[in-house]
Amino acid sequence: MLEHHDNATLRTITLKRAPVNALNPELCETLVGAIAQATADGCDGIVLAGGEKVFTAGLDVPHLMSLGTDRAALHAAWESFFAAARAIAECPIPVVAAITGHSPAGGCVLALCCDHRVMARGPFQIGLNETQVGIAVP
Repeated sequence: MLEHHDNATLRTITLKRAPVNALNPELCETLVGAIAQATADGCDGIVLAGGEKVFTAGLDVPHLMSLGTDRAALHAAWESFFAAARAIAECPIPVVAAITGHSPAGGCVLALCCDHRVMARGPFQIGLNETQVGIAVP
């Protein structure tokens, strides 16, 4: 799920969920834990990275759709995403998004929660496509 590299006091956390790092509850919860661990380990900074062509495609919509009308499960899935966004935004050490590919929707939200963003040149896009269909962005 996540890959860690330590370099002095800089921790790289790489999202690893094929094929496009879709954010399901498990990945979000693992990300929260990895950020907490980097802080507990005394790291001075975190680099959050994704895939070569997709940083993260955002929320795992097929997973959300599979939950149907189970309000508790839907609430839990959204809460796991919000917890990941909060963990980044509230992290007491700097978090930098290393965006090496597309970053739509929830991927853009996570990148915006970081203290700094660096994006690769190329045909990549970043944005909040939810707003185009009338969904409020948290």
